[in-house]
Amino acid sequence: MGNSIGKILRITTFGESHGPAIGAVVDGLPGNIPIDIEKLQSYVSRRRPGRRYTSPRQEPDNLEILSGLYRGKTLGTPIALITRNIDSNADEYKNISSAFRPSHGDYTWQMKYKHRDPRGGGRSSGRETVARVMAAGLAEQFLDYWAEVNQRPPIQVLSWLEQIGPIKIDYTPELWQKYLKGLKREEIDEDPCRCPHLSTSKNMIDYLRQLQEEKDSAGSSAVWLVRNVPCGWGEPVFDKLNSRLAKAIISIPAAKGVEFGEGFHFANMRGSQANDLPYMEGNQVNFRSNHSGGIWGGISNGEYLWGRVVFKPTPSIGQSQKTVNIYGQDIPLIIDGRHDPCLGIRASVVVEAMITIVLADCVLNNSTATISN
Repeated sequence: MGNSIGKILRITTFGESHGPAIGAVVDGLPGNIPIDIEKLQSYVSRRRPGRRYTSPRQEPDNLEILSGLYRGKTLGTPIALITRNIDSNADEYKNISSAFRPSHGDYTWQMKYKHRDPRGGGRSSGRETVARVMAAGLAEQFLDYWAEVNQRPPIQVLSWLEQIGPIKIDYTPELWQKYLKGLKREEIDEDPCRCPHLSTSKNMIDYLRQLQEEKDSAGSSAVWLVRNVPCGWGEPVFDKLNSRLAKAIISIPAAKGVEFGEGFHFANMRGSQANDLPYMEGNQVNFRSNHSGGIWGGISNGEYLWGRVVFKPTPSIGQSQKTVNIYGQDIPLIIDGRHDPCLGIRASVVVEAMITIVLADCVLNNSTATISN
């Protein structure tokens, strides 16, 4: 229950943080889709730990594909992928296995299931998200193939970190437009904070060093952006495009809020300011603004999709905290181990992944919208 997402393209993930492997089953991809394994591995490696200002856990996240591909193409059957947990260390959790870590899933999972895996949170750990990224790597190659077959520009899904704690990009209108129209994924990936604004990234790094010294963590926010989505994606009422994206994004561990377009800023606007006015340019409908984030009535309008997502601070910190244990005792707690000082750095990759999975499913859903010759 709750381990799958998608309508026609169905993704199911499995595995625990310190179990033998993490994996995904991808069902519903059409047959005969070319898959570049090296490109898929490169996509997955973007979220791996062990880099600067992330968890020092050394996981290479090398892919193993167990089924569904033959001679570089999909078979139309379920594709099973796994990556082995190489650097798991259950001993780190022996001293706190009976404690409920503040703001983790320990207490709620224990109450719900009456039994849990205390090693790194088991399935509630952010480690689970590597399975989503594996599935999204396949979904992205499917979207690229769909665009090529239909002679359309490729769909580009980006997410960058714009804020860590009090450190935030100070956008000018020119910088914002530059990012919306020309920012490339490579520019984001090459920055240790996944922040494309160099001076802001430098300040973020200084702040992360301070947090590490103080054994603390910080919250963050990321922008997400999708280019070249055609008009007409999304379903009526309960499966609106924004509804499906919201569910997918908010399912990411530590995600606490998601916006579309101007989001909560709409509360400060009038209708005369917020409306995106269409106009004709030749035979093409264009828009004078994109406050709505590219979605009208739950269906994409042909503009770029954009919004924001907020992540809470990493709850595993090295400072002494108060909590309770499974015996009903109030106890002090210090959490050792290897943890990200800011979850949003790697989580922004997962944002891209979840959006990609939803959009790939939208392609397949849209094939049932009309019947034509």
